[in-house]
Formats: sequence, C-alpha cells, structure tokens
Amino acid sequence: MIKIVFLILWGFALSGCEAKPDPNHLKAVEKVLQETAENMVFVKGGTFMMGDSGDGKEIDHYGATKERYAVKNITLDSYSINKYETTWGELMIYVKDTGRYEYFREVNAREDHPYVAVDDIASPNYFKRAARAPNWYEAEGYCLWLAEKTGLPYALPTEAQWEYAARNRGERVRYATHDGMTLVLDDYLYQEYLTSDPATKERVYVKAYDPLALPKGNAYGLTVSEYEWYSRVVGSYPPNKLGVHDMSGNVQEWVRDWYEKDHYKKMNEVNPQGPSEPKEWYETYDKELIPEKVKRDWVNSSSIYGRKGAGVYDWSNGFRCALNSPEPIR
Repeated sequence: MIKIVFLILWGFALSGCEAKPDPNHLKAVEKVLQETAENMVFVKGGTFMMGDSGDGKEIDHYGATKERYAVKNITLDSYSINKYETTWGELMIYVKDTGRYEYFREVNAREDHPYVAVDDIASPNYFKRAARAPNWYEAEGYCLWLAEKTGLPYALPTEAQWEYAARNRGERVRYATHDGMTLVLDDYLYQEYLTSDPATKERVYVKAYDPLALPKGNAYGLTVSEYEWYSRVVGSYPPNKLGVHDMSGNVQEWVRDWYEKDHYKKMNEVNPQGPSEPKEWYETYDKELIPEKVKRDWVNSSSIYGRKGAGVYDWSNGFRCALNSPEPIR
C-alpha cells in the first residue's frame, strides 16, 4: 500500500509540472540521460551459485552469516548496470524535473543532512559524490524517471542482478575489486598526522579530518558519525573486473527486493525478484512498523556477501540503476 500511494503521488508530481522548464534545466536533464546511457555496463546473462560459496577449492565460505550460504544455482537474463552510483548532481536534477524539491526539503531532509548538490568539492553534497536517497521509494522513483524520459526499462537492480555484477558475472570472489580478493579500507576523513604541539613544541600524533584526501584503498570504511553524510566521488576506487565501481565500498545500495532473512532457501531459480510482499519489519522508537528492503555492499562485512534489511524510509543509502534489456543500448 505504501508503494502504491508513493507511485500515485509521484505520478501526480510528473503530470503537475506544466511550467515550461528553462533551457539550462533541459540541457541538464539531457546530459544525465546521455551520461547514464554511456555509463551502463552490459552484463551477459548466465547461471551462478548465488550466495557465499567460497572459492570452490579451499575455502567453503568467506565468512558471511549462514543465511548467505549458497543454496542453489540462479539463472539471469542479460541486462546492464550503471558502473557508478547515482550522484548528488543527478539526484537533484530528478528532484527539480519532477517537482519534488519541497518533498525532499520539508519531509525528508534533516538540518545536518541537506538534499542539495553543490560545486564545493569539500562539501559532503558535492555534485559528483555518491548521493543518499531519502528513502527507498525515491531511489526507485529516480530509476522510473529515467525509464519515463527514455522509454527504456530502467529500474533498481534486483538483489540477484546486483550480486551477479559485483561478482563479475558470478565468480567466486570475496570482494568486488580489481582482483576479487583484495580489499584495503580507505582511511578517508579519519587520519593520524605527525605534527608539533604548539605549546610544548613536542612532536605528537593528532587525528584530523580531510574531505579532500586522495583515495588510499579500495573501500571507504566509515569511522566517525560526524562524517556519516560524506561519500567518495563516484569512481574514486578502481572498478571490479566487469568494469563496475564501488560495489565494495562508498555508500551502501538499495536493491529492488523486499528483505527476508532466509529468502535464499526459497527464491526462484530464474530471474528472482525477491518476495512478492514485505516479510520483515523495522520497529521505530514510536513503535511504528516499517517494511524492509534489501541493501547491499555492507563494507564492514567480511566479504561482498553481506546483506541487510533496512526500513524503506532509511535515509542513509545510495543506489544505482539497472537496465532490463537483453541487448546493450550502445
């Protein structure tokens, strides 16, 4: 019901934007559509063992919880997926084009977590940094907006599509990195520097924060809550072997499926879509029950197989879109 109401409201927002957009905005929309198409990585379909199946040789499992142990072969049709996470710049163009700025500003935004895109590279809202959607529905809404604008079947990836791409078409790898096995946490924002104490002149180590620090590893490991709103510029880390960036690190990502802890035991073997209705619920401080969707790329997990459920109004997750076409679009 929540999803239906959202889509109705979203549709009204689209139809209600009768004012003629300014030329600069039209160019900005066209640029997003063009760059999105250029950034789609084609993923040839196939069959793979979904879940933590180790390396098939010496390691049975890479350390994920038992719910993630592989249970069956999954077959997927070919599709494409964006090699980058959606940026603040792209998200805010969607917001303006659909007339949803007031919704973002008044309903979802927290004072310390604004939904804006800025040119200042030191800002957590720098337009090239990975965005955080205010909820799952806006992440889905962005992909539906791409579909409406282009006539192409853009959508959030299913969990199976996300994992298949992250694992370079289902290889038995530990991380979505250049070699599939190496992950070095980036100490972005949280570093120790050797300096002089101005009072004693002694050499001391101090902890400092630098939002402009260059990448030092493969994944961004959050270290302090004060900087939880930050993310890396998309593409800061090397891609995996398929050519997709930041599937081990940067922001955690929404996927299409409703979350169910043991769904791997019962999922369809061909193009699984997840449960048909909510199965798990998050209880708020006000005792409200919020249905949960799956989010992937749990960077603090021991491997790429980490997954969690998050209430659909969780504001902390990013996303990328997939394209459900059996052929490349370019």
